[in-house]
Amino acid sequence: MELIRQPSHGALYVEGFESEALQGRASVWIYLPPGYEDEPNRRYPVLYLLHGAWGWEFDWATKGSACETAGHMISAGEVEPHIIVMPNDGLAGVGSLYVNWRGARPRYEDWITRDLVGLVDSQLRTIPEREGRCIGGLSMGGYGATNLGLRNRTLYRSITSHSGFFDVRGLSELFQPVYDHALGSPERIRANNPIEYVEDIPAEEMPALLFDCGTEDFLYQGNVAFAERLKELGLPHTYREHPGAHTWEYWSEHLVDQLVFHFGR
Repeated sequence: MELIRQPSHGALYVEGFESEALQGRASVWIYLPPGYEDEPNRRYPVLYLLHGAWGWEFDWATKGSACETAGHMISAGEVEPHIIVMPNDGLAGVGSLYVNWRGARPRYEDWITRDLVGLVDSQLRTIPEREGRCIGGLSMGGYGATNLGLRNRTLYRSITSHSGFFDVRGLSELFQPVYDHALGSPERIRANNPIEYVEDIPAEEMPALLFDCGTEDFLYQGNVAFAERLKELGLPHTYREHPGAHTWEYWSEHLVDQLVFHFGR
């Protein structure tokens, strides 16, 4: 793995990693906490932070100030030191939904949960077990984090979502032409539709879950509906709503809440 430092945003850039699940190359930005190079025996928890549709791996670092925010909070002692991994969703410019598509390839879920986790744990000083992994994201990445986190409950200890969606029914128009390739059947829709399959998850298996949404966001009602469904099922979760819309201003501000939820002291 070749790491190319990007000092302007405090991240490392992994370019050209060969992903078996994608049958091609993938790119990742990685934030390493202060002191990482000075403490060679220390291991760190990891947050896998997913971007939204029509986005890129560098969005959280360049538009969301994720590296600066994490650095300030770590230095202030508000959160424990941690690594942030910001991958490409595998289908730059459109939106893969972070799910395995119909057929043998591509497998966007496997890219994140298998290839990427394997790469990070093999190359960085992580805590390579469930208690050392968290996942979060915004918009499509909020859906991806929730769906991947709930479907792979032995991998992640906690999940966060900003302005995500939790019911993929009715999104075919928004995500055409990828929707039919990604889902395409009632069985696949339910298997990747958190608001439906949460009824099959025992409460004791739920990762810690925080999701929020702006009250002016077009996805607001879907967040409220998911919170009501979880409450109805008696599944542990934290839901918060704030003034704001589907914007980087909102996501950058509330990234603080995600980091405290995952790594707060």
